[in-house]
Amino acid sequence: MRLIDADALIKVIMSSTSYSNYEWAMYADDIIETYIDLAPTIDIEERLNDAYAHGWSDAEAKYHDAVEVVRCKDCIYYDWKGYRQGCGQCQWSFAVVEDDDYCSKGERREQ
Repeated sequence: MRLIDADALIKVIMSSTSYSNYEWAMYADDIIETYIDLAPTIDIEERLNDAYAHGWSDAEAKYHDAVEVVRCKDCIYYDWKGYRQGCGQCQWSFAVVEDDDYCSKGERREQ
């Protein structure tokens, strides 16, 4: 199997004026097969390497803007008393929260 640039192939076929409508109707399969045979091949390994490198640079850029998350169970505002295991109340928002929840107000409790 050979990967081709289908967009480039379509442009070549659509810009071709050397065939009349009659020729296209009669010989479309042969004409298209010829164009496919002549279509440029995609170097998939090169594209994958470029995409991989580009993907890592995107991921790195996203992580530069990341902040550490404080889970409710580790937060100074978390009160578990009177609630089932894995659940408690936030003393900042007074919402009932789960241990693994988090918010932008979280501050890590001293150990």
